[in-house]
Amino acid sequence: MLITNELVTRALRQRHFTSGEDIELRVWMPADVVRVEIQGPRNLLPPPGAPDEPHDGLLIEKLADRWSMDTHERRACAWFEIDRHKLNVVPVP
Repeated sequence: MLITNELVTRALRQRHFTSGEDIELRVWMPADVVRVEIQGPRNLLPPPGAPDEPHDGLLIEKLADRWSMDTHERRACAWFEIDRHKLNVVPVP
């Protein structure tokens, strides 16, 4: 939830709440991984190392197993994945 909040907040701040374009959030949670994507206009998120982003990607870099920001001609997709691991639960006698 923290990484998702970071991505959505940065996207809304970058767009200054004035864009008429949609921002779409998608979440998948199969048994082995959690994948979150935020999609929108190409300038959806500031590029890595932008001067106004002193802690750029801090949570995503620390908590996600994989992440990227893919850009296409008009659209961008920032995504991350977190592996889900089964807990080793010892049965109580």
